[in-house]
Amino acid sequence: MIPQFRLVSPLTHSRSFGSVLGLGESCAPSKSSLGCRLIQMTLALYLIPALLIVLLVGAVGILVVGVIRFFTRLLGTTAG
Repeated sequence: MIPQFRLVSPLTHSRSFGSVLGLGESCAPSKSSLGCRLIQMTLALYLIPALLIVLLVGAVGILVVGVIRFFTRLLGTTAG
């Protein structure tokens, strides 16, 4: 039996964010969706800088390893 998968566009709200967040209510556009929006904005404001910091630290680490390997290879060829 072949599993059937449903294509979901990221712009459509096929699933309510409230149930994903464990709030038990849907986040349909209304006055009661303020709580859902606040949670989403708080998570975005917290996670986006954290992701950027992780990417920056990883990039610096890769650069440091690359420079060290370059200099050790350069010193290895001049000594031999």
